[in-house]
Amino acid sequence: MKKYFLATAFVALASVSAQAADIVTDAMHDWSGLYAGLNAGYGFGGDDDVGVLPGGNVGKLEVNGIFGGGQIGFNYQMDQVVIGLEGDIQLADINDSDANFGFTMNSDVNYFGTVRARAGFAVDNALIYATGGLAYAGIDYKVQGGPPGININDSYSKMGYAVGGGVEYAFDDNWSGKVEYLYVGLGHKDLSDIGFTTRATPSFHSVRLGINYKF
Repeated sequence: MKKYFLATAFVALASVSAQAADIVTDAMHDWSGLYAGLNAGYGFGGDDDVGVLPGGNVGKLEVNGIFGGGQIGFNYQMDQVVIGLEGDIQLADINDSDANFGFTMNSDVNYFGTVRARAGFAVDNALIYATGGLAYAGIDYKVQGGPPGININDSYSKMGYAVGGGVEYAFDDNWSGKVEYLYVGLGHKDLSDIGFTTRATPSFHSVRLGINYKF
């Protein structure tokens, strides 16, 4: 069901973007106001060395996969400077599995979202911006097996941060599209079973396409 939703989000976003791109204005866009929209993208570059302590590393998880969701925000423009606040939430299929030394391992980011400030510079109909703020995510994490019979199996939520930037282009007074990069830093969480501990580190990079409607 999750993969069907994400695939549908990609198709819907591409369709709306294509329609909006048919309308382009020559005047400089006014970015001030409330907006909402959809996004879809790809998460990659996870770097989780799975270590079972006491002991050592037993594998590596490099989470990657697609995601899709929505965002809402508000911009305020002063001459060519634009500042704003944006919140978003995405369903995700960002995961990886590994098996070594009798252990099986899996990390799966099921959803994530951010609440971020944006600050940028408007040039004609384009907005070039940097962004940063809070991030949150829901994660399933498993490390099982080995001679001791370890069974670390946990679903947890995690707070962190998100930083990045992007370019947004206004097709007309209401519709705009964006390309955005974010690093979602989720820190680490220690998970234990029968005296053995592993440190889950589910952070990842992401690139997304988005479409917004300004009210």
